[in-house]
Amino acid sequence: MSLGPGFHVGPYEVVAPLGAGGMGEVYRARDARLKRDVALKILPEVVGDDPDRLARFQREAQALAAINHPNIAAIYGLEDARRADESHVRALVLELVEGETLAERLERGPVPSTEALTIAKQIAAALEAAHEQGIVHRDLKPANIKITPDGTVKVLDFGLAKLVEGPPQDGPYVRPGSGGVAAGFSRPSASMSPTMTTPALTTGAGVLLGTSAYMSPEQARGRAADKRADIWSFGVVLYEMLTGSRAFGGDTVTETAGAVIHKELDWSALPADLSPAARTVLQRCLQKDPAQRVRDIGDVRLALEGAFAPEPSTAAVTAPRIGIGRRLAEIAVASLIVAAIAGAGVWWATRPQPTARFPVRIDVPLGITLGPLITISPDGRNIAVIGGNPTQGEPHIWIHALDTGQTRSLDAAGPVRQPFFWSPDGRSIAFVSEGKLKRIDIGGGPAQTICDVGNFAGGTWTRENVILFSDVTKGGVMQVSAAGGTPVQRTKPPAGTPAVDALPWALPDGRHFLYSRVGRNNSDQGVFVGSLDAEPDKQDPTAILHGTRNVIYAPSPDGDTGHLLFLRDAVLIAQRFDERSRTPVGEGVPIAEQVGFANLLGSFAASSNGTLAYVRGASEIGSLVWVARDGQPVATIAANLKNVSNPRLSPDGRTLAVTVGGDVWAYDIGGRPPIRLTFDGDHYSPLFTRDGKRVVYESTNPRALLSVPSDGSGGTPEQVGPAGHFHPHGWSADGREIVVVRMADESRPKASPDLVKFGTAKDSQVIPIVETPVAEGTGASVSPDGRWIAYTSDSTGSSEIWVRPFPGPGAPIRISPNGGNEPLWSRNGKELYYYQVPNLMSVAVEAGAAFNFKPPTRLFESPYLRSQQPPSFDVANDGRFVMIKLDTQSSGAVSVILNWQELVREKSGH
Repeated sequence: MSLGPGFHVGPYEVVAPLGAGGMGEVYRARDARLKRDVALKILPEVVGDDPDRLARFQREAQALAAINHPNIAAIYGLEDARRADESHVRALVLELVEGETLAERLERGPVPSTEALTIAKQIAAALEAAHEQGIVHRDLKPANIKITPDGTVKVLDFGLAKLVEGPPQDGPYVRPGSGGVAAGFSRPSASMSPTMTTPALTTGAGVLLGTSAYMSPEQARGRAADKRADIWSFGVVLYEMLTGSRAFGGDTVTETAGAVIHKELDWSALPADLSPAARTVLQRCLQKDPAQRVRDIGDVRLALEGAFAPEPSTAAVTAPRIGIGRRLAEIAVASLIVAAIAGAGVWWATRPQPTARFPVRIDVPLGITLGPLITISPDGRNIAVIGGNPTQGEPHIWIHALDTGQTRSLDAAGPVRQPFFWSPDGRSIAFVSEGKLKRIDIGGGPAQTICDVGNFAGGTWTRENVILFSDVTKGGVMQVSAAGGTPVQRTKPPAGTPAVDALPWALPDGRHFLYSRVGRNNSDQGVFVGSLDAEPDKQDPTAILHGTRNVIYAPSPDGDTGHLLFLRDAVLIAQRFDERSRTPVGEGVPIAEQVGFANLLGSFAASSNGTLAYVRGASEIGSLVWVARDGQPVATIAANLKNVSNPRLSPDGRTLAVTVGGDVWAYDIGGRPPIRLTFDGDHYSPLFTRDGKRVVYESTNPRALLSVPSDGSGGTPEQVGPAGHFHPHGWSADGREIVVVRMADESRPKASPDLVKFGTAKDSQVIPIVETPVAEGTGASVSPDGRWIAYTSDSTGSSEIWVRPFPGPGAPIRISPNGGNEPLWSRNGKELYYYQVPNLMSVAVEAGAAFNFKPPTRLFESPYLRSQQPPSFDVANDGRFVMIKLDTQSSGAVSVILNWQELVREKSGH
C-alpha cells in the first residue's frame, strides 16, 4: 500500500513518491526537526516483518551509518510507523541526493574519457571507504550511482544488497536479491534484474547477490564474493561509461550470466584518447579470475590519479646506457611478444562463444502474499502468480518481469481465484471470473469474454489459437476458439465412473494435449493424451502415467527430447517424453523439493526456453495451534500436517475436524491419537452436526455433501441434501437444515455463489437465503441461538460482512465498514469475528429480538494461514482461537531454475 502525502514516519512527513522496486518504495519526505528533505526507503515485508532479519538489518545499518564519506549517500536512521489499517511501515531514512543517475546519463550515449575518469575516481573513493570498514556493496551499477548538479558522485544503496539477504539456508536455497530503486532515485530500468545463484543444486554453494549484467564471474557461478566483486562491477561500469554500451548483456538472465562467465570484451571499443595506464587498470579490474584481478580499489584510484606513471626525467638520468644491438634485440623480442599477445587477443575475441549451459537458481522476491497458482510465459520472460491485493486482500493476477524486476497487478482482470494460463505469444492471459472464461492483454486494456464456464479445472492455449479447458460440470475437456464461441466437448470419462478430465496441457504439435483423469479410485486416475482430431468417445483410453496428475510438458530449448513435469509428494519430477510417439521414456528425475500444491494443482510452471518457476510449499506443512486474543500462539494441537485447512471444533469443544492432505481427520483436544474419517481424497470443509455425532464434508466425487460418524466408527458415507457443489457453513437451531454456499454447477453453470439452505434428505428442496447476481461466497456463520446469520456479499463492489435474521424475513445490516470476509460467531453469541486482511476484527454484539452492535475493533494482525475456501479458523468456549501456523513459511518469493534440463542431464547421465 503506497504512502500518501502527509503520512508521517516518525518526524518525517511524506511529500511525494520517488520510485519503487524490489528493494522497496522510496519517498521524498520532510524532516520536521532539521527542516531538510530526506529520502524514505520503505523496507520490503520480507525484512520488516521478520524480527530476526530486522534485528540484523539494524546492526548492519548502524555499521553503514558510521561511514562518513562525501561520495556515499548517508544513512540517517531507521524509523517505524503504522498505516491506518494497522500494518507496519519500517523505513530507512537516507540522504536525499538530487540529480540524475549514471544510468540516466548513459541513455544519452558514452561519457567523454576525462569526465568518465573523474566519475570513476569518485566511485573508487566511495568503495575504498566502505571496504576499509569491511562493507562490500555487492550491487554496484549505474542505477545506484548519482551525479549531483555540481558534479559530485554519490554511491547509493551501499550495503543494502547484503542487508536484505536472509539467514543462511541449508542446500541450494537462495536469499532474495536486490534490483530496486536506490535513494535518489531513478525509475526502474533493465539493469534491475533478479539476484541469482548457481549451480549445483545438491550443494549449498555460495550466495550470489547483484544485478546480472554487473555481477562478477564468481558471483555468477554462485561462489563467495568479496571486495574484488565490487572491483569487477566498477570495471563494468567504467567500460560502459567509456563505450556507451553494456559490457555484458543478453535477452535473458541466462544469456547475461553466460556472457559474464565466458565472453571476452572488445577492448578496441575503448576511446582512442584513453591513456594506456587507464586502459591497463580497466583490464585488470575485469580479469575473470579474481586471483588475477586488482586486489584493492584504493590501488585503482591511485592508478587513475596517475600515481604509478613513470617520471621521464628521472628515468633519463638513472637509466644505464645500453648498446644499440642489445636495444634492437630487446625491441624485436618485445615486438614479437606484443604481436603474439595481440594475435591471441584477436583469436579470443573472434572465437565462437560457448553458450552457458549450467543450471542457475533464482529467488525472485515479489513483496506480495503468494497463493499456490503460478505460470510462466512461453518465452520465460514473465512470471504470473495469484497474490493478495494490498488493500482488500482479494487475490489478483500479478506479473513479474524477470528482465526488469518489476512486479505489477493485473487489476483489470479483477479478483481471480482459479487457475489461469498464457497465450502462445506471451501477450495475453486467459482466466475465469464471474462464471466466464476471459482473456486480457498484459500490456493493458479490458478483459474480453471467451465463453461461459461452470466449475473450471484448468486450461491451456494451443499454437493454433484454440483454448482447451476442463469443466467439471461437463466431466471432460472442452474446446473453444480463443476469439470466443461455443465450447464443444473433446474428452469424456468412461461411463459409470465418477471421474473428471481436468488440467489439459497443449503439446507442441498443436493437435494433441495432455490431461489428467481424476477419479474416486486410484484405478480411475492417470494422465492421458488427447487429440483435437478425435471425437470424445474415440480418444485413446491408455494412460501414459498412473498415480499422478497436473502433468505439464516442457520442450527442450535445443531440440532434444523434452520432459514431462509432475509432483510426487511435493517433489518435482522430470521425465523424458518422446513427442513423436507421445510416450514417457526412462525413469523420472527429482529436480526440486518442497514444491507447493493446492487441491489438483502443483505450484510450478515451465517455459519453452528452459526456465522453470515454482512456489516453495507455502501452505504445505502447518501446525494446528491455540491462539490467544492478542494473536500469540499458546499451545500446539498437532504439528507437521501436510496441506492442512478448514479447522472446525465440535459443539462440546473436545474434538477438532480438519482437512489434511485432502481427507478429513478428527483430532482429540485431549491428546489422544487422531482418527481419519475419510479415505478417498478430495474431501474438504468439515462441519459437525448440532449434536456432534457426525461430520459433514464437501466431496468432489460424487459432487455433494457427505457425512460420517465423528468417532471414526466408519460405515458408508451418507449423502446430506441434494447433489451439487456446496460449501457447508452452519445449521438451523433445530439441526434439521444445513446452511451452505451454493457454487456454480452443471444445473446452473453461470450462477454466482449464493447462500442457501436445505434439509438432510437427498430429495430436500434448496431454499435461497441470499440469492443475488453478486457473490455471497467467502463464508457464513449462524449465531449460536440460530436467530441470526452473518455472511459475506459483494453487493457494494467489495466483500463486506452483513447480518440478517435467520431464517428471515428481515433487512440486512452491514457490519464491516472497510471490507471483510470469513465471519464467525463466538460460542456465547456476544461477539462476531471476521478478517479485514491482514487483521482479525471483533464486533461486540447484543442480539436478541433486535440486533445491536458496536464498531469493529482490531484484535491482531494475523500471520496465520487463510484457506482459499473458508473456514480458516474457529473459536473455543474460552475465547481461544484454533488457527493454522505455517511451519514452512513462504518468503513471498518465487523460485526459478534456469537451464533446469542440465540438472536432469547431470542426474540421469544423459
